[in-house]
Amino acid sequence: MADDLRPEQVAKITATPPLPAELTDAILDSSPEELAAAIDQKADDTREWLEQLGKLPPSRSVLDFPFGQLQYLVAAWGLLAPWGLQPGWDAHSFRNLQKVVPSDIAEAVDRLLRWGGFLPPEPQE
Repeated sequence: MADDLRPEQVAKITATPPLPAELTDAILDSSPEELAAAIDQKADDTREWLEQLGKLPPSRSVLDFPFGQLQYLVAAWGLLAPWGLQPGWDAHSFRNLQKVVPSDIAEAVDRLLRWGGFLPPEPQE
C-alpha cells in the first residue's frame, strides 16, 4: 500500500489554504490576550479531535485517576517533596526535580511512576 503513495497528491490534500481576508483582518485587530485565548481554544479543539480519532490517549485530570494509581503518585511526590518544597524549586516540574535529586531517589520515583502507569514500562532485555 505504501508503494502506491503519490507524494504530490499527499501534498495537495494536506496543503493549508490561504486565510480569508476577513480572518486575517480579525487576527491583526486582536489583542495579544485575545490571540492567546484563540490559540488555547484551537489547541483544545485539535487535542479533542485527535483523541476522538484515537491518535492521542484521552486526556485525564488527576481527579480522574483511580485511587490505587494515585497512591503511586503520592508516594513519588513524597520522595521529591524535600526538594520541591524548597523556595525557588516549588514551581519546577517533577521531571526537572528528578534531575537534581540524588540518583537513588530519582530511580525510586521512576519505579513508582512506572508501577502506577504514569510512565511506560521499562524495555525488556
